[in-house]
Amino acid sequence: MSNSKVMASLEKSPLPGLLTQLGTAIASAQRALDDNSIQMAMQLGDAEEHGVDIGDGERVSLISLGFAPVFYHFNEATIDIRVSLSTSTTTETKFGTSATVGGAVYFVMFAATVSAEFSNKYSFSSEASSSITARISSIPPPNAFQNWIASRQQAAQSTETE
Repeated sequence: MSNSKVMASLEKSPLPGLLTQLGTAIASAQRALDDNSIQMAMQLGDAEEHGVDIGDGERVSLISLGFAPVFYHFNEATIDIRVSLSTSTTTETKFGTSATVGGAVYFVMFAATVSAEFSNKYSFSSEASSSITARISSIPPPNAFQNWIASRQQAAQSTETE
């Protein structure tokens, strides 16, 4: 396959779009992980619906008891895209002849056949595969969130001591 044909095929291939889709899939997955952690933080902070009854009808949130949501992060993602393009052209030409001579004393007969075959075959094939390998690890909650939890706990402790 000539270089110009390879380049023309690559320019027509969906590689940029495929790479964009895979990258967007990773970003969407990270967003879903973040949304899940935020939802968990809201539930842990909701004393009415998800809190613990500590007696006398008083409910406290799980965050005030020291629980914290788990946050996850893609710390590595590898996108592997493989494309294989090939083309071939085959030209086949066949010629065949046969001759027959026969006759009698004053009569001669001659016969000849000629056959010709010509075929031109062109084929193009392409294969593509992609994969994503990702490593996910838990990370501590954001500092601002941890500071907010600490301030809430200090406020709760100062209210208890009064």
